[in-house]
Amino acid sequence: MPALAAALVAVLTWSSALVGIGFALRSISPGQLVLLRFLVASACFAALAMLGQVRLPERRDIPALVLLGFVGQVVYQLALSVAQTGITAGTAGVLTALIPAFAALLAIPVLGERLSGRGWWGMALAFVGAALAATGTGGSVRFEPMGLLALGAAAASATYFVFQKAWLARYGALSMVAYGVWTGAAAMLVLAPGLPRTLAVATTPALLAVLYLGVVPTALGHALWAYALARAPAGRVSSLLYLQPIAAFAFAWPLLGEVPTATTMFGAVAVLGGVMLVNIAAGSQLPPKRRSRVISMMNRHDAGEGGA
Repeated sequence: MPALAAALVAVLTWSSALVGIGFALRSISPGQLVLLRFLVASACFAALAMLGQVRLPERRDIPALVLLGFVGQVVYQLALSVAQTGITAGTAGVLTALIPAFAALLAIPVLGERLSGRGWWGMALAFVGAALAATGTGGSVRFEPMGLLALGAAAASATYFVFQKAWLARYGALSMVAYGVWTGAAAMLVLAPGLPRTLAVATTPALLAVLYLGVVPTALGHALWAYALARAPAGRVSSLLYLQPIAAFAFAWPLLGEVPTATTMFGAVAVLGGVMLVNIAAGSQLPPKRRSRVISMMNRHDAGEGGA
């Protein structure tokens, strides 16, 4: 499979994950959904590990990797799933598209990076767009508090990207996702006593959605992304991530009946334009050897649903 085609399929799977979450939430609670998704994905990554595609971590790195995985996977997935009880899949896609903007902000105090004036204008545009998206959900113009939770999910994912630098270089993107998924499964086992009842009352479409979420976006999507990054320039591959919110709207409209409002669409355009400005500013304001480390890391990993 050509590298860019693999990357495109990965982005589409991450976009579809938001729709899968919407389906599953119709009869499964957010916590049980995240637990089941992690259990399915954990089995997939265990199979990849047995095939030699996932490197097992060194003992000294395990505490840091567990903490990173908890923030980047457990907090992200749980916050996103709860948020989707109040906002549409398309809106969730728009708000999580702010991950690069949050990462660029966090990189200022943590990595000593800085933004140019164009970068700050992009940041402002992106957050104005997020406000529009959060107020235009649900077919009316009103503020939806669950939008804040989706922003919290984006901030958690951005934190993961900024702090993962040393381990990403050592283990690679696919292994880092595997560690996060395994951490998530272990952490969410506190909800395991509720699994029998969940499986008893969940509808077949909801259970199929969970299976899809664990296998396709979480495991296959990241495997395809790693395949693409190994065979094509990171900049060309990562540019496809701008399609993710658009694809989320396209999937959610026919499959969930979620028709985006004009306010939400204006917000989506503002978010994507703002994030694009931030990325351009972060990559162009410094000489090549000092260009944004966090944007480079995200290009080599992913900024998607991954991730959803």
